[in-house]
Amino acid sequence: MKFQPALWSRPCIWLLVLASLAPTAPAAAQKLAILGLSSKDGDDEPAAKLTDALRTEAAADAELQLSDTTALLSQLVVLHDCEITDAACRDTIASQLEAGALIYGAIRRTDSGHKVELHYYATADSSLIHASRELTIEGASAADLASEARGLLRELRGLDTPEPEAIVPEPAPERVRRPAPLVELQDPEPQEEASSNDWLGYSLLGVAAVSAGLMVYSWHEIDAARNDSDFRAYREAVGRVQAGAGVDDVCDEADAGRPYFLEVERFKRARSACGRGATFEILQWVFIGSALVSAGFGTYFLLDDEGEPDTARASLMPMLGKGDAGLQLRIQL
Repeated sequence: MKFQPALWSRPCIWLLVLASLAPTAPAAAQKLAILGLSSKDGDDEPAAKLTDALRTEAAADAELQLSDTTALLSQLVVLHDCEITDAACRDTIASQLEAGALIYGAIRRTDSGHKVELHYYATADSSLIHASRELTIEGASAADLASEARGLLRELRGLDTPEPEAIVPEPAPERVRRPAPLVELQDPEPQEEASSNDWLGYSLLGVAAVSAGLMVYSWHEIDAARNDSDFRAYREAVGRVQAGAGVDDVCDEADAGRPYFLEVERFKRARSACGRGATFEILQWVFIGSALVSAGFGTYFLLDDEGEPDTARASLMPMLGKGDAGLQLRIQL
């Protein structure tokens, strides 16, 4: 019988043993793809600033291997015609980017700034972690934005985020109340009272002005009656008939109804002119007296400064009768 060597003496067996004892190389870390954030209010610039801050902080973290993709979430869902809320859509995007994890999300404007909603998806176990914060992106410094990005990355990876130290406001310095300065009260200076009878003086001067105007109007009417053509014709007719009889007033003859051979219509107009002239001849004296009296008392009340308030009353009433006229002024002090 031919001798056979033992199995362990063969060279291939030793190679297998050595290979099993050799240290195993660590598996390459999975890539993280951060997709460009979308904006629900069209704020593309704040969304781009936060995306850049997240990618910068992820690249600086030694525990992460950041993908070099710059794709936007909105571009990828349109390209693959899917919804990011579906796990199949997330797996398809991650496969295209050769990434083992995705970070995506959106921002929307609020009254105080922006609200950020981020999602971390791991393809290995299809786990999904959410994070949301209220941020001030517009006007924020680069350091503040980087700090917020670091906090969001830690929260998405399930790491403890240190709570910010509470800022205790310094107590306000006590204000010493000083007594208000005493203000010496002074008696108000007496104000000179305007003469209470001035209104009466101005009123009487107004009556005087109106009376003067009516007086001038009376003179005009008297002159018009005297120069009336029918009145002159009647006066000439009376003179021819009563020549040497010495008629004192032609209008008395007209009032007596004596036409003196004058036409009926012309006699009526002459008689009317007589009546008009006689009326305004009386009224002229009423208006003259009214103007003089009103002007006199009005001047008196304007110059009188010692009258007491609301004590003076005045009334002016013309009186006209047949053949005479008068003026009654009543003043109550």
